[in-house]
Amino acid sequence: MSQVSSKSGLKQGIIDGLPLLGGYIPVAISFGVIAIQAGFSTLEATLISVFIYAGASQFLLVAMVASGAPLWLAVCMTLLVNVRHVVYAPNLVPYLPQSKAWPYLMHGLTDQIFALAHTRLPSMEDTKKVDWFKGVSMVAWFSWILGTALGGIAGDSLTQKWPILGICVGHQYMANHFGGKAGPADIPEFGSSLLTLIEEGWILANFPKEFNVWESHNDEVYEIPEGFRLMASSDACQVQVIQHDTLPFAGVQYHPEVEHTEYGSELFENFLNKALEWNK
Repeated sequence: MSQVSSKSGLKQGIIDGLPLLGGYIPVAISFGVIAIQAGFSTLEATLISVFIYAGASQFLLVAMVASGAPLWLAVCMTLLVNVRHVVYAPNLVPYLPQSKAWPYLMHGLTDQIFALAHTRLPSMEDTKKVDWFKGVSMVAWFSWILGTALGGIAGDSLTQKWPILGICVGHQYMANHFGGKAGPADIPEFGSSLLTLIEEGWILANFPKEFNVWESHNDEVYEIPEGFRLMASSDACQVQVIQHDTLPFAGVQYHPEVEHTEYGSELFENFLNKALEWNK
């Protein structure tokens, strides 16, 4: 019986992790491209994603090393950006059964995995929890590694041809890449936020005038790049959703992949429809 529960937990974790691919792979490709431009090899960039696996901290590390900052300072700043994980792990403890695997599995804890775990684990059988976490975290980790390798090998050609949806830090780096600006937010957002629709476009097609989303960010876009337009805002963050005027590129500051976000699946559906249209 426990073997059956274990397998179903692993399978469910993999299934729950699949929506993360839409956010992880494009951002990881961006990291691979930026790391190569900063002088790192594809192997070095990929190993950073394997062992550090820290999203925004990786971009910071590469930027600081490329600018000539001391390695000790780059490492300290990377750890500082990730200090929020000191809060994440204890918040999951009430939902975790005892297992020797947890110290190793915590390497796979990201903002998105934390949000999913907080939603899934409380109602899940204890016999499934460890394997569920293995499944969802491995999907996210492997997709991040794969995206980094792709970015290092063929990033420029991929980003010129593929539709891209930037989520959270991906949204910020998309803005920077195209000439906009992103930086520390005046009011960091963590948890629920009410967004106001400015324009539907294709990325927010058939969305209501207001909808609730799940946020987890210290930085934000504060200058929209040329060729993009603003689609949605919140009281705390003006640039919540942007869309390119002619190319199939869009960015969202919030996390559409978590259950707390309303119309998350509709956003992914709109993006996929645009991608199919673009590739006809």
